[in-house]
Amino acid sequence: MLNHTKKQIEWGNVFMKHEAKRSTAHLSRYVPDLEPEQLQAQMELEQAIRLSMNESVYGPSPKVMEAIQEWTGAYAHRYPDTRLTKLRHALATYHNVHPDAFVFTNGLDEMIQTLPRTFVEAGDEVLVHTPTFPEYASQAQVDGARIVAVPNKNFGIDWEGMRAAITDRTKLIYLCNPNNPTASLEPLSSIQAFLDQVPDHILVVLDEAYFEFTGLPESQSGVAIFDQYPNLMIMRTFSKAYGLANIRCGYSILHEAAAEIVDATRTPFNVSGLTEIAALAGFQDQAYLAEVVEATRLEREKWLAFLDDMQLTHYPSYTNFVMFEVPDAAQLIANLREHGYMLTTHSFPNWIRLTLPNAQDGARLRDLMRQALS
Repeated sequence: MLNHTKKQIEWGNVFMKHEAKRSTAHLSRYVPDLEPEQLQAQMELEQAIRLSMNESVYGPSPKVMEAIQEWTGAYAHRYPDTRLTKLRHALATYHNVHPDAFVFTNGLDEMIQTLPRTFVEAGDEVLVHTPTFPEYASQAQVDGARIVAVPNKNFGIDWEGMRAAITDRTKLIYLCNPNNPTASLEPLSSIQAFLDQVPDHILVVLDEAYFEFTGLPESQSGVAIFDQYPNLMIMRTFSKAYGLANIRCGYSILHEAAAEIVDATRTPFNVSGLTEIAALAGFQDQAYLAEVVEATRLEREKWLAFLDDMQLTHYPSYTNFVMFEVPDAAQLIANLREHGYMLTTHSFPNWIRLTLPNAQDGARLRDLMRQALS
């Protein structure tokens, strides 16, 4: 391994101080937890399960694996179809929107990075409720945005506070529903009432990454009111309920004029052809998706009942995770890690966001928590 000299380190520090954009000073490198296999080997465990990143514990449809294995690689030397034509038309039919309303990205993270790059200039304001997904704010700040954060109220969005925070400098508004990290859900009627009071020139981004887990019909999604609001944008992903987090495919639904602008800003070959094959296979297996959603619902009910029984403060959940408060989160996390369950705190010091495990691990984990907290 090469060792950095003192001169190299000093030059690096000088470069970062004087050459990097000032708007990136707030950023810190993402430091992931150990891979489960690494923890398993390190602690000589029979198994290790990561329950801190809202990944699907059920994995993708078997049809995804079949589709990947059938890919011969014959077109590996060619750039992919930048429009993702097959997936685009399948989603357009499902959502009943025009095919040109879609923009595809390498997961929703890339879209969250692309939006301020497309619409935000230095001094513009980006409005968020908090706590919510932190990337909305951090990526907008890179492009010089001023973040206006309105604290959530009564386990949900403070709609009056959000309305009051809109100014003539507001450029983007993010609404996460169901919300990450709290898992709470706002009714579509509340979102619509808010949209009625937002000026048309402000883009409202409705992040529905976890919508499938609600079990609600699409009539309760923002897509149902999409045609009524020219400034509404909806984000969805294959990372969560479809179990394709490693495949990296997200999509957004925008009105065609906005979609054309965003599509011009993203890099043209950001989603691979193999990714499209996997996402399309997963999307077409709606029966498997329904099984995952139902298994998640059953496990979610057990956890909410458990948290009530343990008298632990928690948010209502409509996702594949729950968020709750414990007296000493660090101690509980360390205890559970020794048994192969990887958890972490989120947003507040003693609040844990727990990805829902499968039924077997859920029963064992609740027993371990009951013993640790008693």
